[in-house]
Amino acid sequence: MAAHSLDPLFAEFDDPTDDDWLAAAAASLKGKPLERVAGRTADGIPLQLLYRQADVADVPHLAALPGQFPYVRGTRPDGYLQQPWLVAQELAAGTPQEANAVLRAALARGETAVNLVPDRVTRDGGRVEERGASTGSASGERGGVRLVSVADVETVLDGIDLAGTPIFVRGGTAAL
Repeated sequence: MAAHSLDPLFAEFDDPTDDDWLAAAAASLKGKPLERVAGRTADGIPLQLLYRQADVADVPHLAALPGQFPYVRGTRPDGYLQQPWLVAQELAAGTPQEANAVLRAALARGETAVNLVPDRVTRDGGRVEERGASTGSASGERGGVRLVSVADVETVLDGIDLAGTPIFVRGGTAAL
């Protein structure tokens, strides 16, 4: 059995300078200007080509652990280890039958939760007369599934393991 070395890993290499890192990052852009990747996200977060330790020196919660104040890494001390992240893509379909088919396919492909989006009239608490003549008529222009009755909800969730599948429904103002 070989003896283990206590020498630091990669000690034979010089530490790269900031200029070395910038040159490597610039090379990865294959001639495109560095400014092309800089800017701000829609949330106002600055984007840079390269981040250094100094860039996060003023961030107050870097040492925060999961389950500890200020809870930027979640409220559970065990993080996602005991309760993994849920995968719940927003699913919107015009009719309850379409929504059920899309939902079953998504769960078969690995989603672990349901994220159901009712159409706007449903979310706003509209009356049945405002929704059209037939229960579950297509409502793609409204951006979600039309839910006129309890039977529509039963149709959407038909064949879904309700005890083992978390369900999220965008309720809208009528839910208040």
